[in-house]
Amino acid sequence: MGKLDIQTRAYVRDNEIFADICNYKLFQGKRVILPEQLKEKDPVELIIPFKEENITIPIQKFRDLMKKVDVKEANNVTYMIVGVENQQEIHYAMVIRNMLYDAIDYASQINEISKRNRKGKVLKDAGEFLSGIKKDDKIIPVVTIVIYWGAKEWDGVKSLHELLDVDSR
Repeated sequence: MGKLDIQTRAYVRDNEIFADICNYKLFQGKRVILPEQLKEKDPVELIIPFKEENITIPIQKFRDLMKKVDVKEANNVTYMIVGVENQQEIHYAMVIRNMLYDAIDYASQINEISKRNRKGKVLKDAGEFLSGIKKDDKIIPVVTIVIYWGAKEWDGVKSLHELLDVDSR
């Protein structure tokens, strides 16, 4: 881990800074997320989605920083998980990397709900048994924000659509 990486991670870890980043990127600068609403989350993403002949194949990824956010507006509370990736160099497949991080987090949430449901024996029909989740179970949104610290202007894609080879055949 380079010196700049350590410095940027320490800088962004501060809840005031992290809240400002989230508010800027997610709410057009409106102060919706407050520093006290942020809780540090383990940045290690680990899931074991595949089993082959009694061998498990884990997938593990390391985010730069993750926080759970409890946004309280009026009588509603919205939960989300926000990951931040600091980039010193342009990463031309960053959208895929982030998509994988987010998918692993979603799969982990589904696994936790499934474990809880199976333990509580609350699954009622074939669809619930198959997935391990009830029709009305919900997961927490996951958002990844990339902060580019490089000197050159970012010329990589910013969305999956920009990366896809879709022509007008």
